[in-house]
Amino acid sequence: MKKLIYVLLLTNISFRAQEKSANGIALSYSYGIEYNNQMGKPSEVEKGNSIYFYSDKMGSFSNLEIDYLISKERHLGLGYSRSLHRSTLNQQQNLYFENMVLVLEQFENRHQIDRFDFHFGQNFNKLDLSFGIFYFIETRNEMESFYNEENDTLYYKIYSNKNKRADNIGLFTSLTYAFPISENLNFGLNGKWHVIIGQVGIFSLSPTITLKY
Repeated sequence: MKKLIYVLLLTNISFRAQEKSANGIALSYSYGIEYNNQMGKPSEVEKGNSIYFYSDKMGSFSNLEIDYLISKERHLGLGYSRSLHRSTLNQQQNLYFENMVLVLEQFENRHQIDRFDFHFGQNFNKLDLSFGIFYFIETRNEMESFYNEENDTLYYKIYSNKNKRADNIGLFTSLTYAFPISENLNFGLNGKWHVIIGQVGIFSLSPTITLKY
C-alpha cells in the first residue's frame, strides 16, 4: 500500500511539473506580403476627370504577437500588425476653372492599415490554427474641395485621413506551419485571412520566427 501511494505521489508530481513547464510566453514576428482585393488601379469610368488615390493590391505585411501558453497545445494572446500598400501616381484634374489644373507627378501614395488583435490558438503537431478579433486604423490620402463664402475662396485640400471609427472591427484566422529549430525556437510560414464588413479579400503570407520562454 505504501509503495502504491509512493508511485501515485511521484506520478502526480511528475504530471504537475510537466503541466507547469507547458506554461510560458511565446513571442512571434512575421514579415511578408499582403493581397487586398479592394485596392488597385480604378477603371477609366470610375476615375473620370478627377484625382483618384489608389494603391497596389500587393503590399507589405508585418506582424508581432505575444502569447501566453495555456498548455502545450493552446495559447491566448495579443497581436499588432501593419500592412502598407503603395503606388506612384501621375494624374491631373481640371479644377473649377477650365484653365486651372491640379497635377500629381511621381506622387508616392500610401495606404496603411494598423491592426490590434486578441486571439486564441490551437496547436496540431507542426500546425497552429488561430482565430481572433481585431480593431484597425486606416490611414490614406484623400482630397476634398470646399467653398468659403466669407472670403469668396474655393479650397482644394489633399490630406492624410486617419480613420479611427468605433466600428472598425473585423475577424481573422491564421494558419502557421512550423519548422522546429530547437525546443524554444521555431521558424515557420504563416498565412492569415482578415475579414471586415463588406470586404473579405485580404490575405497575407509571411515567414515567421517564434521564441518560447
